[in-house]
Amino acid sequence: MAKVELVKDQVTLNLKEGQSILDASLEAGVGHMHACGGEGFCSTCRVYVEEDLENIPERNEKEAKLAQKLGLIPEVRLACQTIPNGDIKARRPIWHRKVCC
Repeated sequence: MAKVELVKDQVTLNLKEGQSILDASLEAGVGHMHACGGEGFCSTCRVYVEEDLENIPERNEKEAKLAQKLGLIPEVRLACQTIPNGDIKARRPIWHRKVCC
């Protein structure tokens, strides 16, 4: 089981086998933006991997296509498509803020 420390959120996610960063984040109650519903089309769920990038597998076809289109560096990954195979530290560059009243 991999652990993802979302540094700015001060949250550690314990991912289940085969679980994406986005799914674990939402399950933990993190307000993780995901405009396309986790389908790998928008990039709003992206994370910046600060440490242990070697614990992230290669991009799948959906993520690779969007990464090429947007010119994403290797450390920027789509949380909806990324299933770590070991512990990492990451941060969310796009924050979802709940608007009140």
